[in-house]
Amino acid sequence: MVLKQSIRLAAIGIGLGTALSHAVSRLLASHIIFMNTFDTLAYGGSMILVTAASLAATYFPARRAARIDPITTLRYD
Repeated sequence: MVLKQSIRLAAIGIGLGTALSHAVSRLLASHIIFMNTFDTLAYGGSMILVTAASLAATYFPARRAARIDPITTLRYD
């Protein structure tokens, strides 16, 4: 459940970030000569990097929290 929420937020961020960066690159390309407006390798690499970072930031704490016994946690509260 936690991973699903994290991936959903990452997908929204990737979508908005890709759209905004493509718009900004078109704006800059009008001022800079010989600028490629859509570099597939850069966009793909950044999407993979953001997805991997969000998975790692979510998976490891969720796995650690899942190993804790709920009864033990409730006793300390």
